[in-house]
Amino acid sequence: MGNRVLLLLSIVMFLLFATALIIHNTITEADMLTINTETISKNIHRKEKVVEDLFADSLALKTFSNVERYPTQALELTKNLSDDENLIYFYVYKNNNPIFWSSNLIVPPSDRPFVQETTYVDAEPRSYIVKKKKLDRDVSVLAVILVRRAFNHSNSYLSNRFYKNIIPSDNLEIARYSDNDIVRNVYSKSGSYLFSVKFKQGKYHNVYLTMQLLAWVLGSIIFLSLINRGCFMLAKKGRAWLSVLAMATILAILKWISLQADWLSATSSMELFDPRYYAYNPFLPNLWEFIITTASAAWLIFYIRSIQVFLAAQNPINRNVKALLLAGFALSTIYLFSNLLLEHLSTLITHTSSVNMDFTNILGFSSYSWVNVFLFCVNIILLLLYIDFAIGQVRTMLRNLTTEINIQLITLILFLLISALFFEQAIYYNLLVGAVLLIRSYTRHKNTQYSFFNIVIVLLSISLLSSFIYHQSIRKVKQKQMALTLKYLEAENDLNAISIFSEMEKNLVADSTIMRQLLQDAMVTQQTQLLDNHIKTHYFSGYLSRYEHQFYYYIDEVPLDNYDSNKMVEYREKVINNAVRVPNTDHFYRVRSELGTHEYFFQMDVLLDERSNAQIFVNLRNYAYSPSLPYPEFLVDSKVDIIREHYASDAAFALYKDRVLLTQNGNYVYPSQDVQFPPDLNKALELPDDKGFYHMVFRPDVHTTIVVSKPKFDIWQSLAIISFLFISLFTVYLLALMIQYLTTVVFRKSFNWRTLQYQFILLRNKLRYSTRIQTIVICTVILAILISGTIAFFTIRKQLESSNLALQESYSKEVSHKLENLLSANEKKAWTEGAIERIREINEFSNLDANVYDKRGILVYSSQPRIFETGLVSQFIHPDAYNELNVIKKTNVTLTERIGDFDFNSSYSTIKNEDNSSAAFVNIPNYAAKKEEIRNSNLLLNSLLNIYTVIILIAGFIAVSVSRLITRPLLIIGEKMVETTVSDKNNEPLYWERDDEIGALVKAYNLMLVKMEQNTKQLMSAEREYAWREMARQVAHEIKNPLTPMKLGIQQLMRSFNENDPRFEDRFKKFSDSFVEQIDSLSKIAVEFSNFAKLPSTELVNIDILEKVREVVTFFNSSMNTNILIANKTGRDRLFVLGDKDQILRSFNNLIKNAIEASRGRKKVMIKIGLSLAENELLKIAIGDNGLGIPLDVIPKIFQPNFTTKSSGTGLGLAFVKKTVESMQGEISFQTAENVGTTFTILLPMTAPTNGH
Repeated sequence: MGNRVLLLLSIVMFLLFATALIIHNTITEADMLTINTETISKNIHRKEKVVEDLFADSLALKTFSNVERYPTQALELTKNLSDDENLIYFYVYKNNNPIFWSSNLIVPPSDRPFVQETTYVDAEPRSYIVKKKKLDRDVSVLAVILVRRAFNHSNSYLSNRFYKNIIPSDNLEIARYSDNDIVRNVYSKSGSYLFSVKFKQGKYHNVYLTMQLLAWVLGSIIFLSLINRGCFMLAKKGRAWLSVLAMATILAILKWISLQADWLSATSSMELFDPRYYAYNPFLPNLWEFIITTASAAWLIFYIRSIQVFLAAQNPINRNVKALLLAGFALSTIYLFSNLLLEHLSTLITHTSSVNMDFTNILGFSSYSWVNVFLFCVNIILLLLYIDFAIGQVRTMLRNLTTEINIQLITLILFLLISALFFEQAIYYNLLVGAVLLIRSYTRHKNTQYSFFNIVIVLLSISLLSSFIYHQSIRKVKQKQMALTLKYLEAENDLNAISIFSEMEKNLVADSTIMRQLLQDAMVTQQTQLLDNHIKTHYFSGYLSRYEHQFYYYIDEVPLDNYDSNKMVEYREKVINNAVRVPNTDHFYRVRSELGTHEYFFQMDVLLDERSNAQIFVNLRNYAYSPSLPYPEFLVDSKVDIIREHYASDAAFALYKDRVLLTQNGNYVYPSQDVQFPPDLNKALELPDDKGFYHMVFRPDVHTTIVVSKPKFDIWQSLAIISFLFISLFTVYLLALMIQYLTTVVFRKSFNWRTLQYQFILLRNKLRYSTRIQTIVICTVILAILISGTIAFFTIRKQLESSNLALQESYSKEVSHKLENLLSANEKKAWTEGAIERIREINEFSNLDANVYDKRGILVYSSQPRIFETGLVSQFIHPDAYNELNVIKKTNVTLTERIGDFDFNSSYSTIKNEDNSSAAFVNIPNYAAKKEEIRNSNLLLNSLLNIYTVIILIAGFIAVSVSRLITRPLLIIGEKMVETTVSDKNNEPLYWERDDEIGALVKAYNLMLVKMEQNTKQLMSAEREYAWREMARQVAHEIKNPLTPMKLGIQQLMRSFNENDPRFEDRFKKFSDSFVEQIDSLSKIAVEFSNFAKLPSTELVNIDILEKVREVVTFFNSSMNTNILIANKTGRDRLFVLGDKDQILRSFNNLIKNAIEASRGRKKVMIKIGLSLAENELLKIAIGDNGLGIPLDVIPKIFQPNFTTKSSGTGLGLAFVKKTVESMQGEISFQTAENVGTTFTILLPMTAPTNGH
């Protein structure tokens, strides 16, 4: 990474941080509200333009005018505009009554209130804009543009917000005239005022907060990349552990800044910062901080793995007490970190109240469920990577598998004892972690950590560990749920209802004018239905719809209807005797009732005039133990409904009175007496698991016992959880390996796209043949499983859906036939109370939800009247069903309908008159269909997961076995080829009994051996002849050199003797000394050749090579300008190898002598000898000088015998060194640079010290 790139990244980082700060400090709430308002106006104007274009279309207006004749064409015309993208509905009115509606969600009963061209209606449960077009004197068409949901109760299906096609974000609400907040007005396309908007109270989110988040994240990533670069350079300089500490410190500081700043999570309503999605402690207050913590840990671990080589080189301790202590500490950190991590990972399940984390309900997962699963798996894989790193450090320190395993077992036993004494639950954690440790240690020792078999074994072990964590977490969740259920059942008051009563009472008092008018109308008509409906719709919907309501009205103590008793006297007696006023209310009372039952009544006086007074009594009674709840899911209030959740989870409970079982519900069979339960009062106690259930008991008094039970996962569900975890962990593990490989390639100095391509080719070429076979088999099996599994899943699910729809249609037909037979002709026309009562009886007998519409498509009966009373759906039939049954004359039709975000299947059938005309329409809605489909689909998916995971594992092991079987002959041939030598010894041929491809290869190999033996003999003969010639030439040359001066000297002596030279004696002495010197030179040459010839006959003994190096250095350090340094980086005082003493001394003499001679011309000769430990128990010896280097043309011949660049010498020095090193099973290499120096590197296998040392 060049300096320019670093500078560019720094500039980008500062720009990103500056952008985030500028947005945070300059963009105000008013600016954001203005932008949101513009978005709303833009979308409303777009929809208005669509309506105006349709109203300007003469053909469309003609279709609307003749809608009674052509209703199908009108539906086709408006169908596309009624979809979720537009939500524009059209209604045709004749004489102010609806005769056509494109949607039954909203049907204004009349078009009279809409006198303007554009009108905004702010009502419950939906606010909308109406555009009106008059077609003729009696006919008009309305276009309704939905703007906002305004349900009087909310839940996951009924959320109060602007429709997403109006504005995607959920930040705004309708402003009232009395609001003092910042507001913005919204106007129609024509400029008329529609409504005002403001920000919701509390947090909100918009594009600016998203931009800030992205700027901070990207800036932080660039900052960490720069820090990573600096720390990496620090590690390269020999300070690896300091760089790790620096990186950890930087990451900790960033985490601290994130926690302390908190400005983004304090203002944004994103789910990442919402404690409902995750909240554990101040260190992990939301899911965002959990993600930051995980990312920081991942960054640190990947950084540590990238500098493992530097960490190993810096490790100064080996095979002593300190090494054992440090190894024990490293292994202890694994257990400490794993227990801490597993405890925190369990909070992803136990502290996520708004996220589905049921691994047996994968199809019900939300996006944040998958985020939590991904975080869970990432942290587990990070633990595995940390285990690998710690094991690697322990192995570097100890370098002995037996010692390493012993230390691991001691550490495991220690932590098991600690767990048994203090944390009994952690015993299983530590056992599984210990098993993973042993497996990884063994695989690292065998250098097979990336083989399929080992990866599968490790991931299966981790999946079991993760499954154990998950089961314990789910147990905690269910314990909390059971404790809440017990508290709810035991409570005298329904806290949810009480919280509603106070606000309701204020609204009832404020509503006295309307109540007075309705009471006066009831006095005239003697009908209280309108009054009942008004109170139900406005005050007893939502959560209170779970109560049964009875309404009683008295005018001056005279009842408006025939009641079974005098309710005024009855309620007065309750107030006097056993009723208690609800706190913070004046008109609500609680009646003392049996355990688990809540009963309240409301009493209110309404002054009709100066002479008359009315009394209203409303009785509310809820049976908490009723397992059949009288309302669909979308009618449940967002307030906690514990009993419903309890039944939804297939739970059970029992109530005992005076030791005897009074009632029980659910799948668990309770004992007839409670004698086996603990006698403690006012304590929720957990009971031992029994028959696949968790149990909790509570005794509010000596007479009463309540037991609540929740089912455990069965064996198949547990297997599905393990399968799901295994697949998830395997995927994340492969992703982690890919990221590690890519980061290693990307951070190389010479990285470019061509380098990346080359690295992938290199990786592909490195794959062994057996690995390729395994990969092909496993990938083929996985692909086949994915295809077959997907087809099987969707086919079976489609069949289940079809069978359920067919069954629902048959129910609809059956009900319609029963009503056809039971209802008289007059009842089908008039729909009297008697007819309604007959329908109710049939409906209760069939135990199905049902709606009945008259022939005009208007509701006459519903088993769920609250749906229509609260305005969730209008009282008009679905237009598509009405068209299919009434116009096209089909006998039945099934549709998918929607209320809020709740989808359900709905079947319609026709009730015929005697003349076969349509009298009415029966609707059977299946509100539980989607939930049942998801449940069946999850069951199917879990079964497929179990089956296919086992198949994949079996296929994997078969692939490993098959690949080994296929490649075993190749390995045998490879081993034989390695053993094949070109010498006078015969090579053994191979035998293969089958006549297949391997047999052909064996035959070719044996034939090659025959030819090679023939060629070897010829080659050896030629080489021997050539060697003798070269040796003779070299010997002759070396002998000739001293003989020439000796001959000349003798000739001069003879001349001096013959001439009686007076200096003969001096010359004789001088030439005698020269002759002795030349003879010594000849002797030396003879010894050199003799030593080189005797190299194979060496005497190998255990030698402390460090001692030999010091001996040689001591001899050569005596020179004035020579400085030789020894750097022992092994951390050991003695280093033993197997070699010949004399040859080792002679080799180091040659190397150091050559280094000194190569450095001549330098003012100071600097020679550095470094000793360090390499992989596989090898000793690395590096001898470097500051000489002139070796010329390029000389490098290929440097180890050849008889080659020398010096004027004197035999050229056998480096050849002698090479043969000596190879005789010790070692390797020698060198690196050189001209005018810089040369470094010779020797790798020798180390041995253990003998008894003599």
